[in-house]
Amino acid sequence: MGTKIDMTGTSVELMFMLKLLRRTEFEDEQSVLFFSSNLDWNKLLKTIQFHRMYPVLYLELKKLDLDWIPPWFMEGLRVKYERNVIKMLRLCSDLEKLNRRFRDSGIPSLHLKGPVLARKIYGDISLRTSKDLDILVCPEDVSKAEEVLLDLGYTTDVKILNVLKWKSHHISYNHSGTQTEVELHWRINPETSGSAFHEVWERRSDEVLSSQHISLLGNEDLFVYLVTHGSRHGWMRLRWLYDIDQMLRTKKLDFPFLKRLLQKTHSSHLVGQALLLSNELLNTPIPNELAAFVQGKRSVKLAQKSFYYLNHAIEISPEGDILENKDFKRYVYSLFTGRQKMQYFINRLYPSSKDALLLPLPKPLRFLYFPLRPFLWAWRQMRRQYL
Repeated sequence: MGTKIDMTGTSVELMFMLKLLRRTEFEDEQSVLFFSSNLDWNKLLKTIQFHRMYPVLYLELKKLDLDWIPPWFMEGLRVKYERNVIKMLRLCSDLEKLNRRFRDSGIPSLHLKGPVLARKIYGDISLRTSKDLDILVCPEDVSKAEEVLLDLGYTTDVKILNVLKWKSHHISYNHSGTQTEVELHWRINPETSGSAFHEVWERRSDEVLSSQHISLLGNEDLFVYLVTHGSRHGWMRLRWLYDIDQMLRTKKLDFPFLKRLLQKTHSSHLVGQALLLSNELLNTPIPNELAAFVQGKRSVKLAQKSFYYLNHAIEISPEGDILENKDFKRYVYSLFTGRQKMQYFINRLYPSSKDALLLPLPKPLRFLYFPLRPFLWAWRQMRRQYL
């Protein structure tokens, strides 16, 4: 097996997006004729929306000023771009409030994505989309962090069971007034043996938003986080690969330390997958120090599978029910090491937040979630089938 991805069947819409992101000029008449004749403009607009690439692509098309682009299409992109600017500014405001309250409460916190990631990678919060705020805290500070969120008006349907902290890695909170969603993390990723919080905290970096210093992961930890996050979601959105592309092009990485980190987190095959996809789709240069990672058959196989999800714009979630998206469940399982596979199966035996939502039990009776687990699982399947 070679180290190239078979891109047979690439949609015209994806080809057009990739040409723009590679900054390839539309100079030859053959290229212009091909795209102007074959593009489904409605489908292209939906595809750009799916991949969350409208901020970058709108500005690129506006700069190119191609006379064969329908005005209504550009107007549609403009509306999406401007709405995203407003949303990111609102998220910035909420992020700053949360950061201030966490700091005043003595809770060290790291922002994983959101506006601060856009500022770090792109230098401009308007160039990336974000649907929520992801905040990482030390496991011992989860209860204190939840108190801050509840005090600020955020709510959740999930009860933080002690077993849930071990089984899961985050809980979502929503604010009814601002419609902002916050994911409170106590581990960077599920089913991975990543660095302890105090280690990533010591390696953190800061970005300034509205004169306030916001802490986020250091470059190497951030790179590994973006790789593992993208792989768990099948790299179905081009935006995640574009993050990798921009990090490799604009950020200085300590490659010896990065390789040690990849070994510790058992993520070498995932980096190979990400590099293969990014290089093939976006012409991302592969650093010599990471070139060996793209040679593995496992990385090539994973990259090929992910390209299918990305090309067909298939929306899937690793958080979905085990009976949903069986093909994707097999893909996620193939990412795991032997130890992670064992951990995955052990996790299935433990109660989940879905069990607590389906059958709320008072604290003295919560031990019953363990023997009731198979019945609650079957109950969910029956409800899903008949509703």
